[in-house]
Amino acid sequence: MYARLNDIVTNLKGLGEVYPPQEVVRKVLRSLPNNWEAKKTTIEEFKDLNTFELEDLIGKLMTYEIEVQVDGGVEVVEKKKKDVAFKATTKRKTMMMRLAQWKVKASWRKVLQIFVSWLKRITTMMRRQ
Repeated sequence: MYARLNDIVTNLKGLGEVYPPQEVVRKVLRSLPNNWEAKKTTIEEFKDLNTFELEDLIGKLMTYEIEVQVDGGVEVVEKKKKDVAFKATTKRKTMMMRLAQWKVKASWRKVLQIFVSWLKRITTMMRRQ
C-alpha cells in the first residue's frame, strides 16, 4: 500500500502537483472505509496530524488490520452479544408460556373436579328417589 501511494505522490510531483506530507496523511485517513471509523477517530484525536508521518500512519493501520483479522473482527463480538440477549429473551418467553399453560391446566382441573362432585351429588339424589 505504501509503495503504490508513494508512486502516486511522486508522479503527481512530476506533473507539478505538490502535496505536503500532512495533506497526504489527511487524504489517507479520509479515504478509509466506514468500518475503520474507530481507528480513524482515535488517530485524529490523539495524534498531531501536522507532525504525524505517513510511515507511522501506514504502520498503525497495518497493525490494526492484523489485530482485527486475529480477533475475528469487531462485528463478530457484537453478534455474539445479540445472540445471548436473544436467547435470554426466548427462555423468559417459554417460561411465561409454560406458566400460562399450567394455569390453564389447573383451572380445567378445578372445573373437572367441580363437575365430578356435581355428578356425584346428582347420582346420589337420584338413588334416593
